[in-house]
Amino acid sequence: MSYIESSKKPLFQKFTQRSPKLVFVRFLDHVIFKNVEPCYQPILRETIGWLIDENECSITLLWVREPENGSPQGRRAKGICILKSDIIEIREVKVT
Repeated sequence: MSYIESSKKPLFQKFTQRSPKLVFVRFLDHVIFKNVEPCYQPILRETIGWLIDENECSITLLWVREPENGSPQGRRAKGICILKSDIIEIREVKVT
């Protein structure tokens, strides 16, 4: 499956599952600058989220999700897609 094909999967089908792993990711983020001195280096960032998709190029983390008995109308995806080439560290977060 190509990158384009995998990105067309319905997101809501994925994040309603309760099996995704919670992960911590340290990564280099692209920088946008406007009306300031140019910044020539990516910024080191950290995030935590449910790993809902992965392909050869990237991972997708979900930051906010509805509980199993939550309202379907409230389902709005909030997360981040990170290029694998920009990941410095990734590890599973154990929840007790």
